[in-house]
Amino acid sequence: MVLATYFIHKKIDIAIAHINFKLRGEESDGDELLVKSFADKHHIPFHRTEFQTEKYATDHHLSIQMAARELRYQWLEDIRKECNYEAIVTAHHSNDNAETILLNWSRGSGISGLRGILPQKNKIVRPLLAISKQEVKAVAEFWKVDYRDDSSNASIKYQRNLIRHQVIPVLKEINPSLEQTVAQHAEYLNAVESIYQSFITKKLHRLIQVADQLQKAPVKAFLHHQYGKSLLFEWLSTYGFNSAQIEDISAAVKKEQSGQRFFSLSHELSCDRTYIFLLPRNIANVTNLPFLPTSVLNASVGTIQLNDKMVRFSIENALPTAYDATNKVAYLDAHKVQFPMLIRNWQQGDYMYPLGMKMKKKKLSDLFSNQKIPNYRKQELLVFEAANKILFVEGIRVDERFKVKDTTSEILKISIE
Repeated sequence: MVLATYFIHKKIDIAIAHINFKLRGEESDGDELLVKSFADKHHIPFHRTEFQTEKYATDHHLSIQMAARELRYQWLEDIRKECNYEAIVTAHHSNDNAETILLNWSRGSGISGLRGILPQKNKIVRPLLAISKQEVKAVAEFWKVDYRDDSSNASIKYQRNLIRHQVIPVLKEINPSLEQTVAQHAEYLNAVESIYQSFITKKLHRLIQVADQLQKAPVKAFLHHQYGKSLLFEWLSTYGFNSAQIEDISAAVKKEQSGQRFFSLSHELSCDRTYIFLLPRNIANVTNLPFLPTSVLNASVGTIQLNDKMVRFSIENALPTAYDATNKVAYLDAHKVQFPMLIRNWQQGDYMYPLGMKMKKKKLSDLFSNQKIPNYRKQELLVFEAANKILFVEGIRVDERFKVKDTTSEILKISIE
C-alpha cells in the first residue's frame, strides 16, 4: 500500500494486481476489498485472481509458501505480457532481504544465495529494498496509508518466520543495524558474484563437453584444479544437486570411484575413473529403474519411481485423525530431517529406535524376524536414511528420534504406493 501511494505521489502510471490465495478466509477477502477500494478511489486499473493454494501445493508436492510463490510470479508475468506493462514492481524491503540471506545461508546456497534478493531481475523491480520495515511503517503513518497485517506472519511454523521472530532479534542484540549491514554486504556480494560467475562460466565452457543431451567433463579437471570443488558446485547446482550431494560427488571423484550414481529431480550423474557424466532424467516416466541408493534433494521433492514403487513426499501442517504409521506411510518431524535423504535397501547391521519402544535400539534383522518377513522380501523394503540415521523402514515403522510431537511445526509425509 505504501508502494502504490508512492507511485501516486510521483504521478507514475501503474496498475495493481492482487491475488487472493484463499488461505485465511475472511481475512484474505478483507485484504482484497482494501486493495480494490484503493484502486477504485484513485482510478487505477485493477487485476485480481484467486487460487486454491493448498490444493495446488498438495498436487505439486510443494510447501504452501513455495506454491504461493510459483502461482504469484507466473500470474504476474502473464498479466505483464498481456497488458504490455513495463515491469512487475514488488514491495520487498531490507528486512525481507535479511531473512532471505539468513535462510539461504542456513540451507547452503552458494554465493548467489548470500547476495539475497536483487533490486532488479529481468522484469521484476524492487524499489524499496534498501528501506527497512520500520521505515515503511513510518511512511505509512506519515501519509496515513490504510494497510492490513497478515496474521500468518506471526506464526513460527514457517522457516522464514522462525528466522524473523527468533533468529534476527538475537543477532540485533549484537548489531542493532543488522538490516542495513546485511543490505550493504548484499550489494557488495552482488558485484562479487558477477565477477565470480564470469570466471566460472568461462572455465566450465572449456571443461564440459556437450553431445546432444549428454554432458561430460574429465575427472582430472576437477581433481587437480585449484577451484575444482567450486566449479563442480556451480555446474551441478544448476541441475538441482544440493551442497551435500555435491560433497559426496566430490569425494567419489577424489577416490576415483567408478559406478556411483547420484540423482537430482531432473538429472542423473555417474562417473568412472576418466569422466563425470550428466544426463537428464524424467522421474515421472522412469520405468524399471535399477534400484540403487537414491538421494532425495529436499522435502518438496514430489515423486520418485523406484521399480514398481512410487514414493511421494509432501509437507503437512497436522497429522490426520487416523493413519497407519507402521506400514506404507510415515509422518516425520520435518525440522529434524537433514537432507539429502537416502533411499536404499536393507543392509546387514542396520538398526533403528522403533517408534513406541522408548529409545530401545533394535537391529532391522530382528524387527524383520519379529514381523515374520521372509528373506526374499527384505531386499524389497525401502529404508529411508538421513545423516547416517534411519528415519523410516517400509513395513516396519518410524524411528522414535523423528516422531511428530505436539511442538512439531512442519510434518514431512512419506507415502509408498
